[in-house]
Amino acid sequence: VIQTMKFLNIDQIMIYNLTWLGEYMRNNFGIFVLILCAMILAVRIFLPMATTNFIFATALLPLAEASGVSSWLIGVIILLISETSFFNYQSPHILLFRTKNEGCLNFDEATVTLFRFLLLLLKIAAIYLSIFFFWNRLDLI
Repeated sequence: VIQTMKFLNIDQIMIYNLTWLGEYMRNNFGIFVLILCAMILAVRIFLPMATTNFIFATALLPLAEASGVSSWLIGVIILLISETSFFNYQSPHILLFRTKNEGCLNFDEATVTLFRFLLLLLKIAAIYLSIFFFWNRLDLI
């Protein structure tokens, strides 16, 4: 898809329209990560994980390349955050688990939601720690 976008110059149009985001990507990667996480989580409320991955990858991988940031790093962040779910309908894993164990297990929904939120915070912390300890040393940002 990205090669087709390059051939049709769609990537240049997207880069031009997302210049503001590219500025954060180049100059303040920490803020960019927060903006990206917020956008992905907002989209995930309405769209499934695979669709969200496709949308953000096709929009941001050319922007990362143009900004001099590793597209691999952007892809990892997209995959890691888009896998997050706050509601049961957002996660095929949880739906399958509930279907297969219907009536066998009882658990508190509030505890599961709290766990999901804490897991999101842990993912974001892992991204920031990896940027600090790993990505800067490899000069990928």
